Amino acid sequence: QLVDDDGSIDKDLMNYLFTKQIVKHLRNQMNVNDLQRKRNFWRQCSLNAVACFGK
Repeated sequence: QLVDDDGSIDKDLMNYLFTKQIVKHLRNQMNVNDLQRKRNFWRQCSLNAVACFGK
């Protein structure tokens, strides 16, 4: 047996998967915030095109 099986590999794998899931969630949250910001911008433009695109 080359490596003692003390569960550290399983623990490391779980930490990796958990961290990967958190990062994915944060990226998705950033995308949602960005989409909401763009949606608000275009909503304002549809109401007042001169303010967005000039005269």
